[in-house]
Amino acid sequence: MEAKAPIQYIEVRCCGKTAPCPKCGKRGQRKQVLPARLVRTIAYKQVVYLRLTVAEYYARCECSKTFRSHPEGVGPRCLYDNRVREAVIARIVEDGLAAEGLNSK
Repeated sequence: MEAKAPIQYIEVRCCGKTAPCPKCGKRGQRKQVLPARLVRTIAYKQVVYLRLTVAEYYARCECSKTFRSHPEGVGPRCLYDNRVREAVIARIVEDGLAAEGLNSK
């Protein structure tokens, strides 16, 4: 029987008192810190989740009323980070699955 990989959690906080507007860059003031959510990432022989804490900010510009912060490499409302997506695409290309799908059309 194979042993299960250990699960690790990495804290990632992206909720400073101010943050730049994603459209114009003008800094907005924090409205609230949102509850933490889990985002899956990859590591060698381990199950790793990012425990992501983000915040919502009041915009001081005319771009929008509010906006949310998120760390680089993790999109808003995503369940997986960009490292997982890149690994999946690399594996598909490596196995030739994408080429088989194109040849059958």
